[in-house]
Amino acid sequence: MWLSSRKPTPPPIVPTDLIIPFNYWDDDNTLRGLSFDVTFRFDDVLDSDKLRRALSRLLEIGNWRKHEWLGDTRPAAWLYSDSPQLSICIITFQDATLVTITFLHTLMDIMGLYSILQGWSAVLRGQEDEVPPFVGFDYDPLAGLTKTTPPQPYVFADKLLIGARRLIFALHYIFELFWYRQEEERVIFLPAKHLQRMRDSAMGELASQNISNEKPFVSESDVLLAWWTQVVLRALKLAPRRMITIRNVFDCRPILTELGHIPSTGGTLVANAAFSTFTFLSARHILEMPLSFVASRIRKSLEHQRNQEQLQALLAIQKATLDNEHHPTLFGDPSMFHFMCSNWGKARLFQVDFSAVAVGSASGIPLSERSNKIGRPSYVNVAGTKTYSTRNTGVVIGKGSAGNRWLLYTLRSMAWASIEQQLRLLSEEDGN
Repeated sequence: MWLSSRKPTPPPIVPTDLIIPFNYWDDDNTLRGLSFDVTFRFDDVLDSDKLRRALSRLLEIGNWRKHEWLGDTRPAAWLYSDSPQLSICIITFQDATLVTITFLHTLMDIMGLYSILQGWSAVLRGQEDEVPPFVGFDYDPLAGLTKTTPPQPYVFADKLLIGARRLIFALHYIFELFWYRQEEERVIFLPAKHLQRMRDSAMGELASQNISNEKPFVSESDVLLAWWTQVVLRALKLAPRRMITIRNVFDCRPILTELGHIPSTGGTLVANAAFSTFTFLSARHILEMPLSFVASRIRKSLEHQRNQEQLQALLAIQKATLDNEHHPTLFGDPSMFHFMCSNWGKARLFQVDFSAVAVGSASGIPLSERSNKIGRPSYVNVAGTKTYSTRNTGVVIGKGSAGNRWLLYTLRSMAWASIEQQLRLLSEEDGN
């Protein structure tokens, strides 16, 4: 059997066709090579038929509709495969329900999924008037940001890895994958009391060092990322002088709203609108300085880079790199260790409310013995399919109903033994 790399020939366009192209930032090789499976565990029996009909109804409302009506008499046709951009699988047990949402990263980021879940829940409650207008169906809110000259240069423009510098970085990364071939993706559970204690300590340290009138601040997310960076570096035992690039993903929808690219009175962007801030520190600084120092540097990076001017400057560089070099943009040192994390907390996955379709009082765990309410998930599992290594990257899945944090991260397999030991010591500090 001969293999062919020839792309399929698209069918002829007919008058009833509605062609919706990818937006620029939705279509690159990184996003094309990644899909997510997000599974919600509900300790209640949910009506799967009502869930299906509500989602179908959502996709009929306004610009949420991306096809003509597709009922049982007219099944969807995906032209070349049976693989849609978004699919739902619902499994109902006698005492629980699993709802898995599978989507390609080319369709949306996690805040896009949040918008779908919000709209879905509104339809389930019979409150279709609360479904936000769909933005981006025939308009790309991000497109205009790269059509004018940025008002200021990007803060790390001089650290752009291109040419020989990027080649050296690529060789370092290939060596890492070759020398440490095995990698594992694991879920990390961090009890709320541990994170609260670490943040209280960090805030106290910063307050004692403060010599200005401005009150110091670090969020729980800043502290969580700083702590996890320290945990990973202790496990990997990198050279003290090696530069560590902490890449912290943020959602730019609030900036687009400020610019008027998304209506401030409502509207939801189901697309990719996530970019990164960068923090550069040596391994020595991260491991030897207090947690408060690392967390404050992460906070300053957000304050200085998460704004209209820097976003426009970043997008200009990223677009030029993609158009001319045909690869994603990287900033830093050629020998750096690249550490990436995306915090999904604002997607509020553990607050998804499907209580409107809970069947009677059927429950696997009595309400008196659980912290999650009826119709809200007790656990959210994230998995996926990828065509490339995602080593040294991961996500904060979110905060459970009891305030505990769940993380998902991919590392060298040999690193996890040390991480397990560090987590045990953390528990022993509080006598647990």
